[in-house]
Amino acid sequence: MKKVESNWIKFIFAGTALILIYKLINNFHDVSSLFNMIISVLFPCILGAVIAFFLYRPAYKLEQLVSRVNVRFINKNARPIATLFLYLIIFLLIGFGIRYLIPKLYRNIEELINNAPRYFAVVDEYISHNKYLSNFNSVDIVNSKISEYFNMAQINKYISVISGIANSFISVFVSVVISIYIILDRISIMNYMKRVRQAIFRGRFEFVTVYIKRIITLFYSYFAGLAADAIVVGVITSIGLSVMKVPYSVLLGLLTAIGNMVPFFGPILSTIVVVLISLIAGGLWKVMSVLIFLAVLYAIDGYFIQPKVVSSSTGIRPLLVLVSVIVFGDLFGFVGMIIGVPLSAACKMIIDDYLDNGKADCSSIRKT
Repeated sequence: MKKVESNWIKFIFAGTALILIYKLINNFHDVSSLFNMIISVLFPCILGAVIAFFLYRPAYKLEQLVSRVNVRFINKNARPIATLFLYLIIFLLIGFGIRYLIPKLYRNIEELINNAPRYFAVVDEYISHNKYLSNFNSVDIVNSKISEYFNMAQINKYISVISGIANSFISVFVSVVISIYIILDRISIMNYMKRVRQAIFRGRFEFVTVYIKRIITLFYSYFAGLAADAIVVGVITSIGLSVMKVPYSVLLGLLTAIGNMVPFFGPILSTIVVVLISLIAGGLWKVMSVLIFLAVLYAIDGYFIQPKVVSSSTGIRPLLVLVSVIVFGDLFGFVGMIIGVPLSAACKMIIDDYLDNGKADCSSIRKT
């Protein structure tokens, strides 16, 4: 009798799940609107959790250092002191960027916009005198693309985006405050989540906890390494281009740093932009020196920097990296190109454990 009742309960749950799935699919637009509304309301909390996620390890390392100070008050309040010191460093770096880097970046963008017609005229003249390029109507194609992205409708859209960023300053401030509280109360939060997990699963599906921890470690290592690598490459590019008297060196360094965050395609696209601006503004010899400089930089980055700070955290082959960038980039745009590699690495990790052991690997449950 109990067996029959148990089956009926399973059928009821299965039927309810099917009805819910049907309703979700049938009212996808309404569900999507509701989901977007929830995300917009919870945005400060989500952003605060993301900030706390990336600042967790620096805060933990600083707390360990502060706790070694042989002063009772400092030792007792190691966590808030370390957290305060960490955020103070971050605010000082942001202030330095606003004071020195942002004005230079603004001047670079302003000069590029002012000189764009002259650069376009140079390109137009070169194409018109080339018998091969002139047959492809390259100028018309470029004109159509420029008008597509810089017409009044698009400019108004860009202005609205900038206004939205300015209006979201309060949300960002709230997110920073939330991230501080998360870091300060991280032990209590983790213990509470552990109690909830134990109450729901009661010791079952412990491998899920293991993989969540491993995936979080993978994501943290990958993005921390990626950010460090991008900053190093961007700074070196800005300094190198500035020494070679290439215009817009700060802007091009920022572009190179952003491009370096997207495997394969990012460095190629940023290099094309740098080379084109160097060619138009400085001529052929300038391009040759820039190409040699970028080739040496990318060789050092590819053979020494990236393997240490990025590739070792994923452990996946270049082919899978390329496929991940293409597939996730097509699905989720620029964000997908960035998160595609660690997502593929996480999937590969689970599949490898299953292929090696015939099941999910739970051997590290006691250790984590």
